[in-house]
Amino acid sequence: LYLIHWPVPAEDAYLQTWRALRKLREDGVARAIGVCNFALEHLQRIHQEFGEYPSLNQIELHPMLTQAELRRFHADMQAVK
Repeated sequence: LYLIHWPVPAEDAYLQTWRALRKLREDGVARAIGVCNFALEHLQRIHQEFGEYPSLNQIELHPMLTQAELRRFHADMQAVK
């Protein structure tokens, strides 16, 4: 599993990085590719550009940061698989 740690929205380069991870997967270097700390709009943009969602979106969760909307989205995507 290869992950993009953070989308760095100010640089807007995560789509290029996603393209590189897809190449690693196609070449057999990685079996799965995913992301960390991506917001809903970043996930949707990957889907719009590439027709897929990351295998994983590792996010920070604790009582002061529940990220309910993002967790609902993750649950909905898991149900589709």
